Amino acid sequence: MSAEMLEFDQIETYLACPQKWEYTHALEIQPEENSQSFDQRRKLLRTALLTAFSADEEGGEAAAQTAMSFVDRFWGRFTDDGLYLSDRQEEFDKSVTKQALQTYLENYWDDHLSSVVKHSTAAATQVGGRTIKTELDLLSKQTDGYYVVYDYVPTLRGITFSHPQENKAHQYLTQEEYSGGYISSILRAELAIRGVSEDQDVDTTDVRYVVVGLHESVTTTDGSGIDGVAVEPELRDLTEWHSEYSESNHELLETIVSDITKADTTIPEAWKPGLLESTCRYCEYKDMCKRRFNWEVEF
Repeated sequence: MSAEMLEFDQIETYLACPQKWEYTHALEIQPEENSQSFDQRRKLLRTALLTAFSADEEGGEAAAQTAMSFVDRFWGRFTDDGLYLSDRQEEFDKSVTKQALQTYLENYWDDHLSSVVKHSTAAATQVGGRTIKTELDLLSKQTDGYYVVYDYVPTLRGITFSHPQENKAHQYLTQEEYSGGYISSILRAELAIRGVSEDQDVDTTDVRYVVVGLHESVTTTDGSGIDGVAVEPELRDLTEWHSEYSESNHELLETIVSDITKADTTIPEAWKPGLLESTCRYCEYKDMCKRRFNWEVEF
């Protein structure tokens, strides 16, 4: 592992499971494409949004039309007909996706998108002798002077809560608790805030990090919306995790970067039940993971 640059995706995978990191990044074993996965839907939503941003539309309605047209044109690239029991089921799924984009762009254009600094960009900061690169979906400068990073996901599944009640980074370092994706979202926020602070030459207190769950709430209606579907986003501001626990977050980042550099895939004994219950259940490599098999053997 000689490269100086390290993508946050590697840290995210390592936090989920060191063994998964080895399969994905060290051995570069490619799993079969899973078009039903959370990542595929996120890719579709993000690509449609970034297409709308790049079109330089003057308002939310025009941007929404651009994004929905993208979904109509390229839906087949991000899904598989075999996933659905009927055409109606697929139509409903597509309607949810389009309504999510329309609702967000029409209702949040003025607050989030009228003062864009950059979109589809990245921030970088030094940790443990490596340059850590973190992708940023959108960077906006608000009228109050704050820089805000917006990260787009289908739902907030696996994203930590806005208001910290305990130091998750410390718990991870002391192996008290396996946090999976929750700690990953905290560290992504930490790196984004630090990176934007350095790039824009402002204090970290002038940077916020918000995750947007684009179709967090989905309901059927009496005919309003697209095909009788109403979709509402939810915004989750993770900035407090930086302001409260920045030192612990940075310490954990240094530890993970060091472990990745050394290719240390040791999994603490205390984490095994949590891994089996969450990460292992949905892992693309679960059918080949020897460690997972060995954990289930009782003598």
